[in-house]
Parts: sequence; C-alpha cells; structure tokens
Amino acid sequence: MAIFTLLSVILALLKASIVFLILRILYRLTFHPLAPFPGPRLAAITSLYAGAFDLPYGSSFCKKIPELHDKYGPIVRIMPNQLHIRDMDSFNQYFLLSTLGFLMLTGTQGVQVGHAFPKGS
Repeated sequence: MAIFTLLSVILALLKASIVFLILRILYRLTFHPLAPFPGPRLAAITSLYAGAFDLPYGSSFCKKIPELHDKYGPIVRIMPNQLHIRDMDSFNQYFLLSTLGFLMLTGTQGVQVGHAFPKGS
C-alpha cells in the first residue's frame, strides 16, 4: 500500500513539473517583456542555447552573435532575459533614457525595462 502511495506522489510531482515547464515556455514566448524582440525561439526559452555553443572546443557563443544579428536584425534576444544590441542607433530607436530608467517605446506609452544609474555612482 505504501509503495502505491509513494508512486502516486512521484507521478503527481512529475506531472506538476511538466505543467510548470510548459507554462514557463509559453510565458517566455508570449507574455515576457522581451517577447516582441526577434531571435532564436530556443534562446528565448532557455539559457542552455548559449551554453551549447560554448561546449565544443574552439567554439564560442560570442562568435555566433554576429550571425544572429545578420539573420534577425540589430537587436536580438540571445537569452530569456537578455538582448544584444549591435549599435546605439538601434538602441535609440527602441528605448528612451529617462530619469526613472529605460523606457521601451510602445506606441503612446512606455514600459519600464531597466534602471538608469545616477551620475554620481
């Protein structure tokens, strides 16, 4: 009897983990603040995308970034929480530096995505 109870607990935990991972993937691809930015979908889902390029000897994710810019444009989502920006002109097209932080320009209203540091720090 105890074995069946333990097995049912393990199966329930496994099901909950799978549901959690699926919901996390859906969030990162659709509702995350960086979701509108282009980039590989696997890079938007997990940070392991960058690690896969660093594992082989002589390979580096830094060498892959220019290829991603050639394919996706001047601003590329390279990890779930990171953007890589090729030049400042592209940065200025999407973001506005304010006293509260960086504001992403989305139509008529801005969405705060980062913080500016005071000049004294």
